[in-house]
Amino acid sequence: MLSIIIWPLYAALLLPAVPQSGTAETAARQSLTGSWQASNGDTLELVLDENSESIRAKQQHDSRVLMEYTCGTDGKDCEFHEEGHKGKVSLWFNVPYLVEMRTHGAVVTKRRFLVKDGTLQVEVMPISPAGKTELVSYSRAKQAAGH
Repeated sequence: MLSIIIWPLYAALLLPAVPQSGTAETAARQSLTGSWQASNGDTLELVLDENSESIRAKQQHDSRVLMEYTCGTDGKDCEFHEEGHKGKVSLWFNVPYLVEMRTHGAVVTKRRFLVKDGTLQVEVMPISPAGKTELVSYSRAKQAAGH
């Protein structure tokens, strides 16, 4: 008899967690979208555009494209181009982070993206060869007048 009473309570506690997870991922996706300017005053720009199936990323310095790809967030490998060279990239959400794993030859780098207080924080973690983790900050790029 006790199990009949406890089961509905247990199920009620679990059910709200499912939509919140999807909502948190949707909010994380939407907060990443846009043009981001390096906070250190450099002209480095990161453009992220998302839809329900993939994320398009482009990194440029002035108007020169340094790196570009479109990839789903299911962890599957996609091809990216960085200054004329090909590599592999995969993306997934570990809410609140968007996680990117990039392989370019023998170099493997993990990046975690998080928007916090209006700033895009990108944690860059060299995996192979091992190296020191760096935190790079970006601010939303200012729109030109008339846009």
